[in-house]
Amino acid sequence: MVIEEELIQKLRKSYEKFTQENCEYSTQNVQEFIKTTKETVPSNYSNKTSYLFFNAIFDVNIAKNVEKNKILLVEMFKALNLSSENTEIDILLNLEVFLLKKNASIGFEKYIPTILQLFYKEELLSDEVLVEWDEGKLNAKFMMDFRYDKMIDNKMKEASRPFLDWIK
Repeated sequence: MVIEEELIQKLRKSYEKFTQENCEYSTQNVQEFIKTTKETVPSNYSNKTSYLFFNAIFDVNIAKNVEKNKILLVEMFKALNLSSENTEIDILLNLEVFLLKKNASIGFEKYIPTILQLFYKEELLSDEVLVEWDEGKLNAKFMMDFRYDKMIDNKMKEASRPFLDWIK
């Protein structure tokens, strides 16, 4: 876990430099940042690239950064060759860990419906995947992932209930 935190901090420094140098994201500068990210993550951590990347580009003000970081997420998922559904599963798992595990002391639960709605509004999450996740249809895919924690997943669904009910 210490190595992961060190990698996140390295990537965060790259991200901060990237955002200072680029008020507007162009395809070229986003691709350069993604390349730097992939080069920073050692090959034995390549299965955690999206997790490390997510944690580097989002901070406790996650709601304020969804729109701004959408292009970065989309381009990173393209670079990782993730399908649309796997991208959404990845986002949900990253959100669970980020909101309810890594930053548990902040008490994000009351903000989870709003945060999910922002990811939904930016078309990073779809109603189909959210409903399947809520109904447990994605459990097999979730359980195979290193980020999955059944208690955290249930807590996330419970906190998401107002938004999930609205989606249905």
